Amino acid sequence: MARSEQMTLYQYVNELVTCGAAVLTQQGGLSDEAAKGLMLEIAQRLCETHAANTVYIPAAKRLADLKRNATIWAEYQQDNPEPPYTKRWTSQRAWELAKKYDLTPQRIYIILKQERLDELAEVQPELDGVSDPMDRRAEAAQTEAS
Repeated sequence: MARSEQMTLYQYVNELVTCGAAVLTQQGGLSDEAAKGLMLEIAQRLCETHAANTVYIPAAKRLADLKRNATIWAEYQQDNPEPPYTKRWTSQRAWELAKKYDLTPQRIYIILKQERLDELAEVQPELDGVSDPMDRRAEAAQTEAS
């Protein structure tokens, strides 16, 4: 199906079941029938969980970038076991990762900042009625500009 065409819910669920069943058959060793049954159950639960919600599905490139970014974050938190044996959490480690992943050091720092904020958001829930100080600064700057 061409990317510009809109899929109906039925087409989307059918594609999900077909793709998932193929993976379960190839990698999980399930029979075609068992894999399709399992994927139908998964699709049903997804529909129940996300009923009436809009769900964004990122392009494959975006998904690959997210995986790469998570790997960069994990590697940044570890000492380099190979020469030049750079320490974790250092600018040298960030430069090393930039070279390894063919990115600029600035891009590495942006990735590290976003990954750190994502990790923090997972472990530190927001309090009701308390906003982020950065949001307040942005609001104040916007008010002054008006």
